[in-house]
Amino acid sequence: MKYIKLFENFDSEDMLEEAKYILIAHLGEVEEVDLKNVRVPNVNPHMSDELIGKVRVYKLLDSPNVKNLKSCETHLKEDTEGLFWNINLDWYNDKVVVIGIGKSVEDFCLDWLRERFENANKYTNKGQTFYLDKNNDGGVSILHYYEDDVQDKSCYISYNKIWGFLKDTLALEDSQIRSILSKWLIEKFGLDLEPKKW
Repeated sequence: MKYIKLFENFDSEDMLEEAKYILIAHLGEVEEVDLKNVRVPNVNPHMSDELIGKVRVYKLLDSPNVKNLKSCETHLKEDTEGLFWNINLDWYNDKVVVIGIGKSVEDFCLDWLRERFENANKYTNKGQTFYLDKNNDGGVSILHYYEDDVQDKSCYISYNKIWGFLKDTLALEDSQIRSILSKWLIEKFGLDLEPKKW
């Protein structure tokens, strides 16, 4: 189950705090994820302070019911402006809420990808093209695809560098992740390929 609400033209970190208390009032206690120290196995998002200042990620410590979710959504609609929120409830793993200043969680993720992998270096070997993370000594691959294989219309995205942060930290659904990565691949690399985790 997922709820997303979009607002526009407001830029205040006070609203992020207000939204946190709305969450607690309706959905119970939360635990804030420290984005500066995310340690999903092998994943470090390396996010600027400016970008971190625009978003809060919370793990829900209770399991909210549908009535509580609806009342939380209504309260957020009425009392916040200029914020997006994304509530993903994975009943088997984490229940995560992402709240941020801006238009949508997808736009936030695109901003992160632009910032984090702005200087990715291209490397081609035996018909396979790789993009390497310049921010990592030794150049770790963030994605690869096969240039000469007309049957394979996929781009393989590193779970350790990208997909894992979006899935394990932000708890985005796979459909959201694929949509975000498709836009990024076209925008950054001119690749109209289907993103697949690798």
